[in-house]
Amino acid sequence: KTVAVLLRNPGSCMDYEGRNRFDEPAAPFVAVPTTCGTGSEVTWVSVISDRGTLRKISVKGDGMFPTVALVDADLIETLPPNLIAETGMDALTHAVEAFVSRFACPITDVLAAEAVRLLLTHLEACVADPGEPEPRTEVMKASTVAGMAFGNADVGAVHCLSESIGGVFDHPHGLLNAILLTPVLRYQIEAIEDRLHALSKATGGPDADIIERIETLAENVGIISFDGLGVPAESYDRLSEMAVLNGSNDANRMEMGASDYSRILETLS
Repeated sequence: KTVAVLLRNPGSCMDYEGRNRFDEPAAPFVAVPTTCGTGSEVTWVSVISDRGTLRKISVKGDGMFPTVALVDADLIETLPPNLIAETGMDALTHAVEAFVSRFACPITDVLAAEAVRLLLTHLEACVADPGEPEPRTEVMKASTVAGMAFGNADVGAVHCLSESIGGVFDHPHGLLNAILLTPVLRYQIEAIEDRLHALSKATGGPDADIIERIETLAENVGIISFDGLGVPAESYDRLSEMAVLNGSNDANRMEMGASDYSRILETLS
């Protein structure tokens, strides 16, 4: 996406951090996702790792939507199961954060809830056997639908923190989201409890609350614990300060400062 912008605008991608910083729209391009995670084929955002500052920056704008998105579930048939698990949990994070976002609306709610329902129903089976067509198709569909949801409602604290950790330590984005999703939801519960109840109801699941269902799914698809990442405690202050500066921090229903992000990290240690 950013390369398509640079075909029509001077400079480097770092010159366009933020929203609508470029003058000319991106050159036409076709987006073909090869994981079931980002939903990037239907959003206006690209994420760039800045190795100089160890940050992940966003380049986004109205002129960055793909001309055509071709979503083919067969392209993830040979994706390693752990990557299906991690990118599928990334898509789940997109959908859940879109639903609880302060920028959510009735349209994004429908999209997000459907993506959550599909992933809770089919991701485990897809990880167990990527060759099985139905779960593979439903998981891929969920990724794209989740992209439509968060592309309009934004994400929140999970991404603020995962992008900070990923920028500094280069851990996979989907894995970080999978690990951080339920701890962040629990931390924010007072501000989002009614939204989580609505999401649980909309997905038609069992009596267990949505957080427990997500935790069970993460465990069943093999997501490791935060301790397995080896993130040193002395980095927590820096990571928390970076998280506050993330462009999605304003989408949280609960006001999140650096101390809030630090406390989340401390609970995971």
